[in-house]
Amino acid sequence: MNIHKFGWFLVSIFIGVGLGLFFYTQYYSLAEGEGPDLSGVLVKPVNQISTQATIALALNATDEHVLPLSEVAVSHIKTPESVRGLYMSSWVMGTKSARDRVIEAAESGDINALVIDIKDATGKLSYTGTDPLIEKYGSYSNRVKDIQDIIKDLHKKGFYVIGRVSVFQDPVAAEYDIDSAVQNPDGTLWQDRNRLTWVDPSSEKHWQYITAIARESYRLGFDEINLDYVRFPTDGKSSDMTFMISGQKPDKSAIITKFFQYMDAEIRQKSGIPMSADVFGLTTTVPDTNDVGIGQNWIALLPYVDALCPMIYPSHYANGSFGYKNPAEYPYEIITKALEGAIAKNKTAGQPLSKIRPWIQDFDMGAKYEVDKVKAQIRAGNDLGITSYLSWDPANRYTPGAYEKIQQKSETPIVEKE
Repeated sequence: MNIHKFGWFLVSIFIGVGLGLFFYTQYYSLAEGEGPDLSGVLVKPVNQISTQATIALALNATDEHVLPLSEVAVSHIKTPESVRGLYMSSWVMGTKSARDRVIEAAESGDINALVIDIKDATGKLSYTGTDPLIEKYGSYSNRVKDIQDIIKDLHKKGFYVIGRVSVFQDPVAAEYDIDSAVQNPDGTLWQDRNRLTWVDPSSEKHWQYITAIARESYRLGFDEINLDYVRFPTDGKSSDMTFMISGQKPDKSAIITKFFQYMDAEIRQKSGIPMSADVFGLTTTVPDTNDVGIGQNWIALLPYVDALCPMIYPSHYANGSFGYKNPAEYPYEIITKALEGAIAKNKTAGQPLSKIRPWIQDFDMGAKYEVDKVKAQIRAGNDLGITSYLSWDPANRYTPGAYEKIQQKSETPIVEKE
């Protein structure tokens, strides 16, 4: 090899290593930012997902040899009476070291379930499948290459595997079918504050797409489908929202309820797939006829799911809520108030309390959340007979010692209002 060829050889190696490090670091930075709908009432999502979408597409484009998932028989775990789960992003699931970190946290505590992204707010799926309808949308990705094997391993460890699907916040579907998307008055795609686009919740074509995703995911081994972003958009210029299907003055509650009825018929009844849904925390305590302005009415939706999962993060309640100046500092009290509201509504609707499965927080916002504050949320539920919960941390780094089994009703006193 002459000196010139050797020089170009070294240059190519340096370029290759540099690009490899770039995508490696970007991949791990993405793994730190996924999570369920955190828009809540007062705050924005922790990270700008639009950046994630851009890099995700670049990563997917580099893999030219994606093989279809094999059609093999899978087994499922029956829904536990008490579901106690941790959230895991698709990026973390697809990275062994990061995935093992979450599994270790779960195994060290009283955790029997994991909630894993099937389709996040970028609109991309975490796996590559073969459904013809889904293929038309171009939403398959290769974030988790060996998804079936991973789910099998989780089942062997005894974990109930819940697949989270972002429903109406979906840039891929909005771009594919702009007639079904939320638009600006000039016909362009409307964007929320994170520059993400939405599908009109009245689009039955989109309902069919979500159904296809749910059924294929179940065939891959997911034990339950968890629906998130099942609402009308809020976080943007609402005066510009144009709903080509719903109309300009949509009955939001009726539309979202109709979607749930459809999913219940297609997923739970026809396909026998357990289904849960994430809703705003305020849905548990507002008047029974209030849909929080987004179409989510607790009592109306309750009959059509196996569980409703209110995002009752204490940090998401406005200062002064329930009489507490900074709700984040009072996790036991806030969770108690929120769940008391849910319990009352379930009793009014004649629905079992087992359908209440709250999201709790394991992240710092409004206060530092260490072992005592995470445990306080779990105790609050246990003291009311609600032993199921899902915990979320945007970094997927869960607090050691916070998820130990609670043996009996706690003696935690209610702190007086400030």
